[in-house]
Parts: sequence; structure tokens; C-alpha cells
Amino acid sequence: MIAVPGLDLVLAGGSVIDGTGTPRRRADVGVAGGRIVAIGDLSAGPGTERIDATDRVVAPGWVDLHSHSDLTLLSDGRAVSKVAQGVTTEVNGNCGMGGVPLPPSVADLTRAANATIDPDRTVRWEWTDLAGYVRALRDTGLAINTAPLIGHLPLRIAVAREAARPLDDAERRALAAAIDTCLDDGAAGVST
Repeated sequence: MIAVPGLDLVLAGGSVIDGTGTPRRRADVGVAGGRIVAIGDLSAGPGTERIDATDRVVAPGWVDLHSHSDLTLLSDGRAVSKVAQGVTTEVNGNCGMGGVPLPPSVADLTRAANATIDPDRTVRWEWTDLAGYVRALRDTGLAINTAPLIGHLPLRIAVAREAARPLDDAERRALAAAIDTCLDDGAAGVST
């Protein structure tokens, strides 16, 4: 039994999956000041709010590896449906879609090509690069983490507009340079 003074909350008796790769285990999780501060037998702790987590999984959060919320997060960064499911991180830009890079000369084409994942036409697309897109997300008060992939669709539109043909050498070099820039700016990868 661990006595931890100052706990605000104990999630008691849950099946803890901590993300380290160790097998799940039955444990209590103690929270103070909004942070996990203790894991173990926390049955000693009078006056602490307790939630019975028996038959529940307690985890620091889930990663949604295949999300298309890249643009809907701009409408409402609270991501209520994801947070309610325990998702704390999303990988966006899947299936080659997304809004980065966004040279102003092709912004309308890129937005039209993403119509299936961009339901809120009132949101202004004012960025041109990954850093600008990330700032736009942060400005929503984003409640989750994102790992943005750079989609092949906006990359191709940026270098060849709507050309339905193989890229020429100069366009391939421009596409590769755009990928390098996005990766240098923090993109998690490229999707097709």
C-alpha cells in the first residue's frame, strides 16, 4: 500500500496499460494537480475522490493512426468525439489528403480536392506551409495532439496543378523539395 499525500483523484482497481509495452496490470492511479503522480495500491488516502475503475482500462491516451480530422479540427479544436473516446493524439493527412503545402496560386484547387474532409467552408485557409497550418490548429485551442502527414494530393497540386500526366523532372524535384521542407518543419511523414 502506498500512501501519497495530496492526491486529488484515485482511479481505483483498473487495468493499467501504460504505453511502455509491459503487460497490463491491476493498479490504482493517483492524480494530483492534473498529473499522474502515483501508480500502485493507493487504497490509503482518506478524503481523496475515488472512481471505481474495476473492469475498465486506464491508459494515458489512445492514438488514432488513421484520422481525417485535419480540417474539421479547424472548426472545433475541442475534438469532443475523440476526447470522449480517450484519443489524445491523431495522425492526420492520411490517404494522400490534406491542406499542406498550400501555395496561394493553387489554394482553391487544393481545397476543392479535399472537399470530402472539409465540411466547414466558413473556415478560412490562410496558411501556405506546415507551420502556418499548425498555428491555425493551435488558434482553435486544440484539445489533442496531432502528428501531421503531408498528403501526396496537395504536394502534386502544388507542383503540377491538375495535370493528369506523369511529373517531369523539374516537377519531381520541386515535389521532393516540398516534402523535405515539410519534414524539416515537423511533418510525421508523407501519405499517398
